[in-house]
Amino acid sequence: MAFRFLQLQAPASALVALGLNLITAALAGAASSPVEFNRDIRPILNNQCFKCHGGVKEAGGLNLQFRDLALKAGESGKTAIVPGKPEESEFLHRLVTDDDEERMPKKGPPLTPEQTALIRQWIAEGAHWQEHWAYTPPRATVDGNGIDPAVEARLKKESLTLSPEAEPRILARRAAFDVTGLPPSPEEMDAFLKDQNPDAWPRYIDHLLASPAYGERWATVWLDLARYADSKGYESDGLRDMWRYRDWVVDSLNADLPYSAFVTDQLAGDLLPDATPETVIATAFHRNTQTNDEGGTDDEEFRTYAVIDRVNTTFDALQGTTYGCIQCHGHPYDPFVHKEYYQIYAFLNNTADADRGDDEPKQTFNAAKDGPAAAKLKTDLAAARTALSQVLAKAGGQEALLAWLKSDKPVPAVPGDLQALAKQEPQAWKAPERGKLERVFYSAKSPEAAGAYAEVDRLQAWQASLPVCHLPVMKELPADKARPSFVFVRGNWMDHGEEVRPATPKILNPWHPDYPRNRLGLAKWLTNGENPLTARVQVNRVWEQLFGVGLVETSEDFGTQGERPPYQEILDTLAVRFQTGMGWSQKRLLREILLSRVYRQSSKATPEALRLDPANRLLARGPRFRLSSEQLRDQALRIGGLLSLKRGGPPVMPWQPPGTWLAPYSGQDWKNAEGEDAYRRGLYTFIRRSSAYPSMLTFDAPNREYCVVRRLRTNTPLQSLDLLNSPVFMEAAKGLAKRMAEAGGDPEAQIVRGFSLAAFRAPDWHELWTLRKLHARVGGNLTLVANTLLNMDEVLSKN
Repeated sequence: MAFRFLQLQAPASALVALGLNLITAALAGAASSPVEFNRDIRPILNNQCFKCHGGVKEAGGLNLQFRDLALKAGESGKTAIVPGKPEESEFLHRLVTDDDEERMPKKGPPLTPEQTALIRQWIAEGAHWQEHWAYTPPRATVDGNGIDPAVEARLKKESLTLSPEAEPRILARRAAFDVTGLPPSPEEMDAFLKDQNPDAWPRYIDHLLASPAYGERWATVWLDLARYADSKGYESDGLRDMWRYRDWVVDSLNADLPYSAFVTDQLAGDLLPDATPETVIATAFHRNTQTNDEGGTDDEEFRTYAVIDRVNTTFDALQGTTYGCIQCHGHPYDPFVHKEYYQIYAFLNNTADADRGDDEPKQTFNAAKDGPAAAKLKTDLAAARTALSQVLAKAGGQEALLAWLKSDKPVPAVPGDLQALAKQEPQAWKAPERGKLERVFYSAKSPEAAGAYAEVDRLQAWQASLPVCHLPVMKELPADKARPSFVFVRGNWMDHGEEVRPATPKILNPWHPDYPRNRLGLAKWLTNGENPLTARVQVNRVWEQLFGVGLVETSEDFGTQGERPPYQEILDTLAVRFQTGMGWSQKRLLREILLSRVYRQSSKATPEALRLDPANRLLARGPRFRLSSEQLRDQALRIGGLLSLKRGGPPVMPWQPPGTWLAPYSGQDWKNAEGEDAYRRGLYTFIRRSSAYPSMLTFDAPNREYCVVRRLRTNTPLQSLDLLNSPVFMEAAKGLAKRMAEAGGDPEAQIVRGFSLAAFRAPDWHELWTLRKLHARVGGNLTLVANTLLNMDEVLSKN
């Protein structure tokens, strides 16, 4: 839609006037109420004008994104928009002329009479621009949590009502997945169903929130944003230690670290006045960027790409903003300009990492010294050594040992090297040799000594087995080594434009002059309660996890091209309460939504609801969608009685097909885990970016190369094949079959037992008949029956 601002001749002006008269009828309907820019005008500009007159291109010198620019004269000297005077506005003339050389848009169909009438009315009313709703501070406009009153009022207008409350067993399972990522245990389900107290539901939610599994479930969501992986990326994709950061995320969520601190620690934990080893560990958030170890690459080039990724991730994850669009030019639709990208870049451009193969700077974490088990291990080992000393003293101590050595009495069989040692003078013994000899003597003399030695051995072996993690972290360069930052012309890192200082976008909340212009200042700006996006984006993310779709469906884009939420009042009220009344508590936010009547609805849809609201955007029924890749795996293992609840530590390698990791000069091998490590939660599965775990990818998990704001659910034949044939699901089916057989009774009783373990209900007569028929057809093979149970739609879905 390029404006050349041609001089109109009298006949053309007459035609324009005629065109304006032709839209009078359309305008009459619109004039009954004021035009609202965001509702009526912005969509027209976004879809049909900004391509040529926005952030990417300013044809004819016209930019319609900003009022001050749109009211300036163009290259021809004419003014596109004259507030209050539509007849003098070149913009309107170009929309209604029938001269093909002058009509706008230049390409594509003309605006409809209704659209043109809206623009004429808008100009006549003063051509006022409005800030986009998401860039203005949220306001609490609904009483209480805002959820139930807002939905009930809207449904009433649409001739709909809330659905009945879901069955207790369905609610219990739904909430268990939403809070912990796991189905409830049979004992948990039974206890909830038997609880007749009026506050049974809040008590059950509190029980789930107190589970360590809560942190593991919600860490998965955050790690998608943090692009967490156990490898470096790019072609060589070497391995690196990042797991201590993953454990920090889990631990912080379980401790309900306020979201403001959760964000601040990750962006700038090393710069806090009271920084601790834990807050420094948190800064690995932005060390999850890819690094290129391939020979011959330019370290500065890939360091620059890492900083660019940090800019994009910060705004994708925390602001729901497509900030990457302004890396090369102004934003096509939103009020962000090219220079502002590199002002944020300047905040993140002063860290010591430099795409080196050694991944420095690092922080070493030794679980034997720094881990949660370290204190207990130290205490237990000291107690075991004290107990050993006491046993040895009872056995006579050193005097008894020396007497034994001088004696010619028969001695117990000992290794040859110790026989030779016994013939030497004690002064010639080396400490390790002396220890061996003492152990032989005391163990033979006292049965207690053998046990005491064994306990010390056990604890020392445990200490030696505890992992060490060399975690890449952030470290700010000193002032005298600070890097300058420049605008990259058209995004080319080698083509420097003007030098820039750290600053934040003008359209968002103002910068506080007392903030340091570094990562800590950026974190404060994001979390000070004035930023219009931080709380909204997090509330929307939590809502999306519970309902399958966020209040803003386009959770990656809160901008003008994103969806305007059908319930902005709910989003804004929760955002305000999240920051103020809840103190940024993520557990309290989750609890408030789970207690709402809207959440507890049945997911069954009435014909009328399907007709009026097929996508359930009005929330007239509860959520229903397929479980995530991690939840599908974890559920199958739990139903099969195989799931290990071991927490934390290095990633594990459950079974995958041989050769999956084969790649040129990789030098790495996937070693299938054994024992309980083969059955740990999906969260702990090793993630190699160039070869992510196949079963996870099949069910839409990302490879974590870049920040992923939301996973898009797909439905493919490969998913069904994976569920039926993947070794992990077959192992789970065998485990479930074993539990069915252990229940005893006839085949029907065993089938009922398996059905109950999988679906938390008894089968109806038709389901039971079908399963008995299958059981007979496969020769009584319970594993195949169990596999069928694990593949039922109600088991694979959250209802």
